[in-house]
Amino acid sequence: MNRTFSSANKPSKIVLLGLLYACMCLPATLRAQGMEFFHGTWSQVLEEAKAKNRLIFVDIYTEWCGPCKAMSARTFTDAEVGKFYNENFINYKIDAEKGEGPGLAGKFKVTAYPTLIYVNYLGEVVYKKLGYHVPADFIAVGKESLNPSLNKGVAKARVSEGSATAQELLSFAVEQKSSGKPYAEAAEKYFAAQPAKNLLTKDGWAAINTLVETSSSAGFQALLKNKAAFEKIGGAEAVNAKIRQVLAAEAVAAATKKDATAYANTHKMAQKSVKDEGKTAAFVELNYLAAMENWQEYAPKAIAYFAKYSSTNPDELLAAANHFIAHVKDANQLKTAGDWTRQAIALRDNYEAEHTYAEVLLRTADYFKAQTAAKRALRFEPLSAQQVAKTQALLKQIEDNMR
Repeated sequence: MNRTFSSANKPSKIVLLGLLYACMCLPATLRAQGMEFFHGTWSQVLEEAKAKNRLIFVDIYTEWCGPCKAMSARTFTDAEVGKFYNENFINYKIDAEKGEGPGLAGKFKVTAYPTLIYVNYLGEVVYKKLGYHVPADFIAVGKESLNPSLNKGVAKARVSEGSATAQELLSFAVEQKSSGKPYAEAAEKYFAAQPAKNLLTKDGWAAINTLVETSSSAGFQALLKNKAAFEKIGGAEAVNAKIRQVLAAEAVAAATKKDATAYANTHKMAQKSVKDEGKTAAFVELNYLAAMENWQEYAPKAIAYFAKYSSTNPDELLAAANHFIAHVKDANQLKTAGDWTRQAIALRDNYEAEHTYAEVLLRTADYFKAQTAAKRALRFEPLSAQQVAKTQALLKQIEDNMR
């Protein structure tokens, strides 16, 4: 059962009197049982919620609302409801038409009564329901409001106040990252709270691989200290790739800030952290040189890097090839970039690889092969309108040179 009244359909006085009479006929023992409501201002109830580390349950009602009166008489007075809500919430009532009520009703976008909301101590709504609920349903709604998997506001508040469990921190961080929202604070709290043995699992490695972005992270430090153990879990190639990713990103950040000292520290860490014949350190240097736009040094070092270290990452190969297309003029060096794109195609043939290959072939004046590669790129589906336009413009440029 879920009944609501809006301000547009106020009931008659006869109906209200009947509801009021029904409420008054309840035994005094039943009316005395149930929920205990906080009396004070809105700012005071927020402080109370913070002090007791609880959510606030808020009943937003009006005096003319029949379902509101019925819920107050039949649901809020229930012994089981009282036990559950008094133990888990700070309970509060707001008359939407008096005192602070109109402002709060506007803030919470209330359009019908009763509106039942669950608010954290920051004043943020984490759960919301409308209408009359019988006791069992009302308790179920309260349990839903406390379940982090059903609302993000509870998890956010717990992370902020430091009361979140390890699993809540991890779940919140992963959810935030997948939504493109800030997640570093929750991730770091999770890693900082974990003994190394807790991370030496498939789930621990997955958390590090997904959430760690900086070398200062407790998760990254755990990865370095227990590298051999993590390699047995995730594979040496995947572990080394994660370390390269983090350190390369820090090298780029150092270049952006023109911080030579930060780069030197990152490069030194790369040399010490991974015993891979200098591959990680060389990769970090390449990313730094590219970010510094030092193409004169970048080009020969990129050629040496891919000649010495085999790459199974098509994205790395294509990134280097695209740098050559944009910034390198030497024909022999550009032909090497063509080799990289062919390797990328062998690893993962897709639109990006074929388009990049066509661009390299155009730069090296191999027009017929360039035309074929561009046409292959257009066969991949689905393509965005921007991709189609980009490759069609390239194809026109190639064909103009063929005339």
